[in-house]
Amino acid sequence: MPGSATPLRRPVPARWTTVDRRGRRVVLTGVVTHEDGDRVAFEHAHPVRGVWHVWVARAAVVRDAP
Repeated sequence: MPGSATPLRRPVPARWTTVDRRGRRVVLTGVVTHEDGDRVAFEHAHPVRGVWHVWVARAAVVRDAP
């Protein structure tokens, strides 16, 4: 985890587009919790595997209107 990450006051609803193991495009919904330069911390609550907390490129995340 980056050392200079800035936590957001409130998690921001967002969507992250990625690719699954089979190469299919998927859109995950979740929240952005931290910012660090060109990366953000994205949290997604998976129904089976629990909460995923991953660092992704800021440009890959679309923030939803509050």
